[in-house]
This record gives sequence, structure tokens and C-alpha cells, in this order.
Amino acid sequence: MSKKVVTVLAVIALVLALVVAGALGFLWYRNTHVFVEGKAYSNRVDSLDLRQESISIEHYDQLKALLPDCEILWSVPFQNGTVSSDCGELTIDTISDGDIELMAAYFPNLKKVDASRCGDYAMLEKLQARLPELDVIYTVSLGGKSFAPDSTELSLAPEDFDLDTLTANLPYLPQVNTLE
Repeated sequence: MSKKVVTVLAVIALVLALVVAGALGFLWYRNTHVFVEGKAYSNRVDSLDLRQESISIEHYDQLKALLPDCEILWSVPFQNGTVSSDCGELTIDTISDGDIELMAAYFPNLKKVDASRCGDYAMLEKLQARLPELDVIYTVSLGGKSFAPDSTELSLAPEDFDLDTLTANLPYLPQVNTLE
């Protein structure tokens, strides 16, 4: 065989070896990773910490569906910011139905919500009904004075309330049996 034929065959063999190695590498990578929105994640991990990345709820949901047994820590988009998914306590000034669903779905360690500056008592009651194990801290204002929602007795001086606020908010103190 001529030197030229041997060189051509060697080049063809090298190219074929590189193609086979590339294909095997690609297959290995595809079988050991999951892909969400162009990002690759190993499917051989017990936990992922994505709190430094900005990912959407949809991104998280897709990733969790692909890695159901993996603990994924991430920054949950919540009320004009983000909150770590492993937080145990939140402070809120306002609340919506969407906020309640986010708390239920994406904060598995949540134990306490400080809503002391929130005046939407109907939504706070809805939060407690949806997540009864949650300690929701708030008071019900009657105008000049505020009371815990589980209060059973109220003693009010004229400056402690205004009639409109008392009328509107007294239903949010359902355990009151004595009003002085």
C-alpha cells in the first residue's frame, strides 16, 4: 500500500473514532442529566441548591417533575422579591389568594407568618383555613385599639374604637363573648 492510502485510512479511522467517542459522550451526558429551559442538571443528586440562580416557578415545577426525589432549594418569587424555599418564617404586609397558594406549594418548612401589619382579616382567615398548622400572628384593629383574633373578652373605652371600624372588624373576633 502506498503511503498516501495509509495516511487517508489513518485520518478516516481517527475521524470515525472521534465521531464514535463524541456520540458515546453525548449519550452518556443525555442519560445522566435532565434539561430544563436549556440548563442541564445531573439526575444523580439528592439535592440541588439553586438559591443563587434566578429561576421561575415554571422552571422549578419542570425540574421537580423530572427529579421528584431531589430536594431543591431555590429562591421563590414572592411579593415583589424572592424568599428562600427553606424559610421557616415570613413577614407580610399584604396577602392575596396567590400568596396563600405559593406558601402552601413552595414553602415546606414554613411554620410562622408575621402579619401584624396586615389588615386584610378575611384573607388572613383564609390563610389559616388553608394552612391550619401555620402560626399566623396578627391583631384585629377596632380603631384605636387592636386585639388578638382569639380574644374572648373586650373592654373598650370610647377612645379605643370608632363605630365604623368596630362594626366592620368585630366579625373577625369570632370568640368574643363579652364586650364591655
